[in-house]
Amino acid sequence: GEARMLIMSSIESSFLSCACRGIQGFNHPDTAPLLVACEVLTAIEGPMWNEIRGLGLAYTFSLHGDSEEGLVYFSLSRSNSLATAYKVAGALVRAYAEGEVEVTWEMVENAVASVVSSVVSREQTV
Repeated sequence: GEARMLIMSSIESSFLSCACRGIQGFNHPDTAPLLVACEVLTAIEGPMWNEIRGLGLAYTFSLHGDSEEGLVYFSLSRSNSLATAYKVAGALVRAYAEGEVEVTWEMVENAVASVVSSVVSREQTV
């Protein structure tokens, strides 16, 4: 991988944008589960909202998969503690991936509804 950091003393906040290899193609069997997992983690009042924004580590965050590019993107914006916010986000993803944190049926239902709404809203109507 490759990383670049740009430090600007004129800006008080920090910003992060990174990508890693993800799932290529809309027909891959893991595409929908990835989209739902990202939505579960980033939902309003969800895990990242509470642990990153709620604790004042960053004002905005994003985690999403792009099936066309085959990448997963993560970003943090307006952070006063970028390294801590990044570590917290990584710990959250690991905890959910390893089953250390329970995912409720309600969380999944809400995430599925949000993903479906997002996909449908991008399509043009006839």
